[in-house]
Parts: sequence; C-alpha cells; structure tokens
Amino acid sequence: GKDNCASCQMTIMDSKFSGQILTKKGKIFKFDDAICVVEYLKSNQIESNQVKSILLSNFLNHGEFLDASLATLIKSDDLKSPMNGNVSAVEANKADSLFRTINGDMVTWQQYYDSN
Repeated sequence: GKDNCASCQMTIMDSKFSGQILTKKGKIFKFDDAICVVEYLKSNQIESNQVKSILLSNFLNHGEFLDASLATLIKSDDLKSPMNGNVSAVEANKADSLFRTINGDMVTWQQYYDSN
C-alpha cells in the first residue's frame, strides 16, 4: 500500500501478485502484477541488457520473491490478479500441489512473456 506500480501507476495492494525488476546498477522497479512486468519490459523503458533479475512474489509465501526464470507460473482466470495477468509464481517443487487446487495452466516465465 506504499508503492506504485512502475507500469500502470496503481498502488501495489496485493503482494501475492507483485513483481520487481532489479537493474545492474541496483535500481528497483516495482509492479503490482506480472503482466505489468511484461508490459514494462516490452515497452523498452529499460534496456534488456541492463536487467539483472526479474523477481515475482512467491504466491505461497508473499514476503518472498522468486527469480522469474526459475519459478513455475500458474496461469488461471481463477486467480484474479490486479491487472488481470492472472498468474502466480511458485517454487518449481511446490507447483504440482498448487496446480491441483487451481484450474489453469503451468507455464514458464518465458512462455508467459511470449504469450503477452
């Protein structure tokens, strides 16, 4: 409730869907939804060679971020994220148990990025 999304400018209210981009110079861009991360990256407001890491909130532990490239993403309209990206990130070894409770698809960060 204190930070605004770097893409859509909305206040970040639901941390379980949030994300961050960390640059090689140490600057942090915060986002309220994974779709906002994708849109920001695709807008070329930051050069891809300046990105150190892309982090997504761990859906099962909201205070923790996961490297997007190592996480498993579950995409489902049942998730109802702030900007309708409707994806949650979880550790790969915990994805199956969450997937059984949510009707959707398991995807990688690259698949999610490419599809939006």
